[in-house]
Amino acid sequence: SHGGTPMRYLKPPPRVHGSLHAQLGAAAMSSLLMCSPFGGGEATAGDLPAPSATGAPSRFLERIESPVYETEGDHQAITKRAITCIAQTIKPGLTAVPTIISSDLDAGTIVANNQFIYTFGLGNMLTYTARTILTFQAKDGRFRIINTDIEDIYSGRPLPGSGPDEWQKVINKKYAGANVLTSTVMQIDDKLAACVKNNTSTNDNW
Repeated sequence: SHGGTPMRYLKPPPRVHGSLHAQLGAAAMSSLLMCSPFGGGEATAGDLPAPSATGAPSRFLERIESPVYETEGDHQAITKRAITCIAQTIKPGLTAVPTIISSDLDAGTIVANNQFIYTFGLGNMLTYTARTILTFQAKDGRFRIINTDIEDIYSGRPLPGSGPDEWQKVINKKYAGANVLTSTVMQIDDKLAACVKNNTSTNDNW
């Protein structure tokens, strides 16, 4: 959606975790995911819980990091291309909130708002809107994309007893949709990376 809050928090305010995931339950969600195109199968690196500072798996999905992509140019040239590609590819989703929060050509860094929709479950019955802070980091000849501050909100048809909808952190479990959200983020990263890698020359013949 594009309405609502005029500002995006870089650091999410404290939130009480909603009851939807708990209402559905681990067993029910596991059953739903077996029928989902994203459900079942072996876990990939993106599906595994990210370790916390203590080395134990985090309860929430806190960070999604892309592979390192190789491309032409030094870090400044790559960052310049990425600014254009982020504007073309990434949707902030909130009215009056810029896509790009900050950019630093010398450091090879861009910080942006990112918002998207993902679905999972039997017949993709569960629809969520997710938001992240996307950080683009470039070095000479290569770059990577990191998503943090990951939250979602239920945006599908209301379920009985689901309670009020609110932005919340994403439980780092498959049945909670974390693997589908991760896959969606990686698809967005790949699309952005393809733009950065392919936009290596400027056409002045117009």
